[in-house]
Amino acid sequence: MDVLGAALDALRVRLPVGMQDIRNGLARVELPARFQVLPGRPAVVLDVAHNPQAAAVLAENLDDMGFYPQTHAVFGMLRDKDIGGVCRAVKSRISTWLAAGLSVPRGASAQALAHALASAGAAGEVSCFDNPREAYAAATKRANENDRIVVFGSFHTVAEVMQAIEAARTAVTPIFPTVFRRPRESGDPVTFIERHWIPHPLSRVLKAAGMTVPSGIRVTRFGKAQYFRVSQLGRRRHPA
Repeated sequence: MDVLGAALDALRVRLPVGMQDIRNGLARVELPARFQVLPGRPAVVLDVAHNPQAAAVLAENLDDMGFYPQTHAVFGMLRDKDIGGVCRAVKSRISTWLAAGLSVPRGASAQALAHALASAGAAGEVSCFDNPREAYAAATKRANENDRIVVFGSFHTVAEVMQAIEAARTAVTPIFPTVFRRPRESGDPVTFIERHWIPHPLSRVLKAAGMTVPSGIRVTRFGKAQYFRVSQLGRRRHPA
């Protein structure tokens, strides 16, 4: 903050900025992968903490999130870091460990991480994976919707998991969705699309189903069934 204050003082003559504008700007500042909590369930926390001090802050922030039945850690570090110190700082907050090797030259192996966890007295099951992508995939399968997944230990660990999340988000399945429609007598057509066949973005599914995609489309889950209700679909491009 001292550096920020000095920078603002230096710019004040050329670029006058009011204190309220500064406060508003600082309130909107976000640092990706610095205790970044992704939307959805289970909760996913991304943090590049790679030293004991940062890991201690991560542990405090995890406490502030409230109660989660299980916390699954996707954990990968560089071998020249204080791996034992990081393990000790967060060990009491983690239920299961998914140790991930890093393929970069200084990356620690999953087995080395598992040994450090044992030496630090970390409780919980420890599983080893070749890379963070595989570890994260395993974590998503283990976690229930009320659980929490924490990805930390290195910029490399978080970056690889973020790439995996983005790849899954933009993936398009080659299988066309099954589409159902209410009879016209029941009012406006309501289309149901099977939940597991919805790729991202949704517009690709609707186009595959022969529909136009207007702006302001709204998608809501239909109870506990495996369907979403899609409203404001616009015209069909094929005969009803």
